[in-house]
Amino acid sequence: MIGSNVPSDVTGTPYPEFRIRFYDQNNQNLTIKVDYEVGEETGTGIGAFVVGSGCNFSVFTQTLSTLGGVTVNGIYVFSGTMKKRGIVDGHISNFMVDDKGDPNNDLIANGQGRVFKDQDKFSPMHGEADAFYSKLPDCPCNWSEVEDGKAEMCGTWDKSAAADQTYHYGATNEARWMPDQSGESGQQCTYDSSGKLITGGLAAGTPDKVSPSVANFLDHNSFDMVPWGEFAYCVTCDESDAVSCSEYLAQWKPNNRKNCTANVINGIDHLSFMIGNMNCKKVTLLFKTIEVSSVASAELKGFMKGQLNYTPLPANLKAALIIVKDFECGAGNTDACNVLTGVINYMP
Repeated sequence: MIGSNVPSDVTGTPYPEFRIRFYDQNNQNLTIKVDYEVGEETGTGIGAFVVGSGCNFSVFTQTLSTLGGVTVNGIYVFSGTMKKRGIVDGHISNFMVDDKGDPNNDLIANGQGRVFKDQDKFSPMHGEADAFYSKLPDCPCNWSEVEDGKAEMCGTWDKSAAADQTYHYGATNEARWMPDQSGESGQQCTYDSSGKLITGGLAAGTPDKVSPSVANFLDHNSFDMVPWGEFAYCVTCDESDAVSCSEYLAQWKPNNRKNCTANVINGIDHLSFMIGNMNCKKVTLLFKTIEVSSVASAELKGFMKGQLNYTPLPANLKAALIIVKDFECGAGNTDACNVLTGVINYMP
């Protein structure tokens, strides 16, 4: 506590941890929702406004706070600087508006208040919010809703023209949110030919632990591209530095916090018995090879894209893969030959 108008208070007194949840922020109306708990006290905002500049913010909220079975009315003000992993230099002020007669004699009086600062000057995020992508802006549901050059959450949107088929096979367009601060995480959203957000599969946009730029390309490569399976820019990297494709899509989770209509393109969940721990670069090559193959059956192509649901799996699936493998190996397509050989050998 760094300030108070309560006569018995002593400046410097430590207080229990505050746990605060900010959610449903609306930048047009400057509104936000707030819940909190401190010690045995819990509270919910009943009308909150957020103001600030860049990553510096203040939230003003009227609250219904409950302590000892009594619910009272108060005002809270939360201020700080939002960073990737939490809030820097957090400050909290609270003021009593209506103590409902203070029946338990454990509340400050109406008109009294206190000011607190975070002792270590950093308030970390918890739970799923700990993920690096948790404080990135959300992908719009439609390509038409992406505003090129729009400033949002300490960064700017870049509405690129075409999706990179090397890393997001099957997508049509992509957009990136680039942070103002060098070396921070960035968002990526991809869209299909009808302009709908792709929410899963190899075609989906994936957030970057380090947003790509000329200054940070090597870090972006190490933290985002190598785990995906791209070793072209790293002379010391090998297969052991990549993660499985399923793990990549879980840890670099495509964004759909706006609850857009599910739109999975080139999904891999139904292929776990084939691809095992194969990285995303190899899985992408598998998809590409089969889709353009002149010897792959329509049944095989449909199965790869999840268009056909077999229970149990078709008896001729392995044989169909062997036909494509023999063709690619005979044509000297070494990478495709090796990937298909690995898939066939992995299959039961």
